[in-house]
Amino acid sequence: MKKTTAEMIKVMQAYEDGKEVQALYNHHNEKWYDSKKPIWNWVDYDYRIKEEKPVLKKDPYIGKCVIDKKNGKEQYIITEVDHCGRYNVNDYLYYKEDIKINYYIEGEDF
Repeated sequence: MKKTTAEMIKVMQAYEDGKEVQALYNHHNEKWYDSKKPIWNWVDYDYRIKEEKPVLKKDPYIGKCVIDKKNGKEQYIITEVDHCGRYNVNDYLYYKEDIKINYYIEGEDF
């Protein structure tokens, strides 16, 4: 796609400001690729500002200590939450409701 001079300047200025840029070779139907040091050949290439990935909010329960209700001694840390909303406790995945059945959350009402 042919860019206007203003659009080209916008991409180049973004690169100068530290943003990542991608390039596409115009003579083949290829995919965009990251261009670490663009050559700014606007005849043979098209350039764009790389789309930033959205920053996900950290789940408030990640890093919390849980205590096993069965014996009250075994403690584990919630290490992650997966794409289905399940929490990893001692390499087992639990939904929030299931954690409340099996564990106490230290200092909080889960």
